[in-house]
Parts: sequence; C-alpha cells; structure tokens
Amino acid sequence: MGLSLIDSVDFFIISLPEQFLMALFAWVLLGRKEIVRFRNVVFIGVVSALIFYFAKFWPYEPYEDVLVSFLQLVCFGVLIYFGYKLSVLEAALGCLVTLVSFTLAQGIMVVLLRVFMNVTKEEIFSSAPIRAVCFIAEFLIVIMALVFMYKKNINIYYLRNTKLDKSQRSKLGVLALQLAFGLFILILIYMMFIVNNDIFESFEDRALVIAGFVITIIFTLLLIRSVFKIGETIQKEEEVKRQMDGREFVQNIDYLCALIDEKQYGELKRVLQSIKKDIENGIIKSQN
Repeated sequence: MGLSLIDSVDFFIISLPEQFLMALFAWVLLGRKEIVRFRNVVFIGVVSALIFYFAKFWPYEPYEDVLVSFLQLVCFGVLIYFGYKLSVLEAALGCLVTLVSFTLAQGIMVVLLRVFMNVTKEEIFSSAPIRAVCFIAEFLIVIMALVFMYKKNINIYYLRNTKLDKSQRSKLGVLALQLAFGLFILILIYMMFIVNNDIFESFEDRALVIAGFVITIIFTLLLIRSVFKIGETIQKEEEVKRQMDGREFVQNIDYLCALIDEKQYGELKRVLQSIKKDIENGIIKSQN
C-alpha cells in the first residue's frame, strides 16, 4: 500500500485541495468565521484527505463508491463536530449540505463529459488532464459559492443563536433525512453515469439522462434552499415570541401598578410571590 508517484500527485493536487475546500465550505456555511480559527479548517482538510485516500485501499467491493461516500460522510461529520465546536444537529446539517453540494458539482461535470464528449469510465479515472478539468471546474463552482455566501453572510448560524423548541428540532430532523436521501440518490446517479456505457449511445437515451439529471439538480437545490429558508422561519418565530413576551411583560407591569393604585396589597403580594416562584422553578430565566 505504498504511495506511488501517481498517487502522490493525485493526493496533493486533487484530493487534498478538494477536502480543504469542503472544510472551508462547512466553516463558512456554519457561520464559524468569528469563533473557530482558520487552522482548524486546515487540520480538518488534511485529516479528511488522508482518511479519504487510505479508504480507497480497503477491500469492500462491489459497493466501493457507496461505502467510501458513507465513510466520508461519517468521518467528515465527526471532524467538524469536534473541530468547529458544533451541536449534533449543526454537524449533521453542515456535513450533509457540504457533501450534497460537492457531489452535485462533481456529478454535473461527469454527466457533461459522458453525455457530450463520450468520455469513458476508464478515461475519467486514469486521464490526468480530464481529472484536472473536472477538479478545476468544481473548484471554480465552489469558490464562487463561497464568495457569495461570505459576502452576503449566508449561513446556518441560527442553529447556534436560537434555542430550538421540539417542533423546530423535528422540522430540522426531517430536513436532515431529506438531505441524506438526496445525497444517496446523487451517489447512485453518479455511479450509474460512470459505469453504464450503453445509456449514452442514442439521442433518446441522452435526452432522458439529461432530463433525469436536471430534475435531480432542481430537487437537490430546493433541499439546500430549504436549509436556509427554515432558518428564516425560525428567526421570524423567535421574533414573534419575543414580541408576545414583551407585551405580556408590559401587561403584568400595568396590572401591578393598578393594584398599587387601588391599594390591593394582598393581591399584589400574591402576584409577586407567583413571579418569584416561576423564577425559582426555572420557568422565567433570571439570567436572560
């Protein structure tokens, strides 16, 4: 299992930069720029690249691509969980959105090469120029997305800022399952396009392939959009809660003032004792 010259070039020129981009994408996506140091991003990129490289030598055919992707998903999720100081939900969503985005970018390039240029499976894996073209295209797509997200401050930091209730957690859990399903479908389509040569022979087959992949892209983009959309919904719900709490607070003060004006000190004492009891029981958070 020695590291040959070709493997070394492949590791340092393609695998390592790609895994670093993934770590950087998750860092920006999760809004950890002001909290987690950049050296954590470098560490996660290097470690995930090493894991991904050595995983190729494990004997788990004939489901190699699926198992490698699953291993990458788990390892990358664990790495960002500890490296970026996340909750389990943050790590799951951040990892899934990152891998779905990268798989989608890779899949687009593979389909374009297979459908329009008749590039074979062997050429994709063995030809350095073709692999370089794929990586450069993926690199440019990801960099543009990163710059846009960074400039517009688009992230899912709401998971850290907001104390989610049971309903909100349930929605995000369902969304995580949908993303996992979307990633699974992308991997299956990715494998089908690489392995199967017969489906690219006729114009009708190519049209069906393109139509199927376009539908998959739209579905995947809608899933990714839902991650940010549900954040906006949660933030609006929190604003409504704060407004309702504020109105209730003002009404309570008005009620206490009315009791004082009417010299109903017994009722006033009862209300104050009730508030004190709520604070002691944790219903009202005194530190907030």
